[in-house]
Amino acid sequence: MILDIKKLLSVSVLNEVATEFCGERPAGVFLRPEILLNDTHLCEMLSSSLNRPHGAMDEATRTCVVKAAVAHLVHSGDITIDPAPPAAAGIRLSERKMCDLQAYIGAHLAERIKVEDLARQVGMSRSQFLPLFKATTGMTPLRFVMKIRLQSAEALLADRSLSLSDIAALTGFANPAHFTSTFRRAAKVTPSAFRARLMSADAESRSLRQISVQEAPALVEAVPAGPAELSLQQTSLRIDERVRLVRSSQGMGWTDLFAAETDEAPHEALHGAVQSIWIVTADTPNVISRSDSSSYSRSKGILPQQVISITPSGDVVCDELGSPLKARHLYLRQKFVDDVADEVFRDTSERRVIRAAFGTEDPVLSHLMKAIQVTLEEPAFGNRLKVDYLTQALATHLLTRHSIVGRSFHPVPDGVFNANQISLIMDYIGDNLTSDMNIGELAGLIGVGRSQFVQRFKATVKMTPHNFVLRRRIKKAQKLLADRVLSYTSIAFQCGFSDQSHFIAVFRRFMGVTPRQYRQMLVA
Repeated sequence: MILDIKKLLSVSVLNEVATEFCGERPAGVFLRPEILLNDTHLCEMLSSSLNRPHGAMDEATRTCVVKAAVAHLVHSGDITIDPAPPAAAGIRLSERKMCDLQAYIGAHLAERIKVEDLARQVGMSRSQFLPLFKATTGMTPLRFVMKIRLQSAEALLADRSLSLSDIAALTGFANPAHFTSTFRRAAKVTPSAFRARLMSADAESRSLRQISVQEAPALVEAVPAGPAELSLQQTSLRIDERVRLVRSSQGMGWTDLFAAETDEAPHEALHGAVQSIWIVTADTPNVISRSDSSSYSRSKGILPQQVISITPSGDVVCDELGSPLKARHLYLRQKFVDDVADEVFRDTSERRVIRAAFGTEDPVLSHLMKAIQVTLEEPAFGNRLKVDYLTQALATHLLTRHSIVGRSFHPVPDGVFNANQISLIMDYIGDNLTSDMNIGELAGLIGVGRSQFVQRFKATVKMTPHNFVLRRRIKKAQKLLADRVLSYTSIAFQCGFSDQSHFIAVFRRFMGVTPRQYRQMLVA
């Protein structure tokens, strides 16, 4: 699909996008005589909004999509922006240009990066770029690149399968010796010693940035402050042999949105509380069962492709996937949605709450997800503006179509378990249901103390470890009760109850009926 976008453009929209792109008012904006938008998903959304002005897309969402289309055309060269002379831009580079530079460096980290390459990304000559960059960051471009190399090396050192030679090559150091000497100067510790610290009991608290604040403050203070990327570690996704990551926005500098494509085998996953709204859809029909972790109510069925499921920020759900699928995931930062809500809804006395949805149809949301996923294949340093507008369109549409005026929001506290830790705990509990587990065993899996484990577990899963284990035992008992050959004593033993009486008492407390009554209900 190709769309003539000229009738959607206005001088104000062009100037707004151009100003965002440059970081200041541009000298001029030039359009090619024939401008045809060829982004399929943006075209479909815009055509739908033109043909059906009172359809599914509201005006605020449509405006954001138009701006995303303009940003796409700027990136493709159909719209040319003539930036203002450097003198008119002040003495600092804009935050957007700095984010684009960091994304470019991250995408070419293993290569030799020249000052000319960086200057070209922001449309400047070397002589124009150098003084502005130094005024913005307090350091030279090459020292800034070295800082990013060190930060990337820090993350890779957590992977014990990578040798120091591998990490040196991946992060663009000349050789392992160069890597070791540079790392030691920055962190006052060798890479090997730093890796040993990461493997200590409280590994999460031992990042290079935290160590450097105490031991190498000069290097850390030179890093320009900016919004942190929303990363895979902040989502409820666990990537392993059952859930393979095809591609994601990791390392692309997206601050309010994380996007991922996955190839998933049948499995069960507990998605703990995170500070983002989780939106997922599948490219293939799938058999799935979803339940709230604190109850036994289930949504189950064969979902057709392209339907959407939404999990609000702070919610906990357990999914059982019964068939392989290819899925697309978006995580939208709750703080960003709150900021957009203040703009969309003038009355801020009541907070807008995103409603949970399971297998709902929403053509606009589906097209937005596709457009964002397509953007993953574009160069990271060229798509930031388009992604920003698509993210705003996504938040606006969720607020207008999938929100209600609700209770006050209680943010997810810091220190919750990440998806890998939750899956590790779930796997251990599932493998040891017949044994008498204690808090010390579970805390030892994560390398934290008993009291800290209980506090973080409750924040993540919304229940105590003891209740969670009991619910897992009851859940297993529900499945075993479908087999009429098994005795109640055998089921009690297989689920970790001390005897049949204990099993019956706990089952009645959680389910409201005895195991015998539940079995009779299954065959009724």
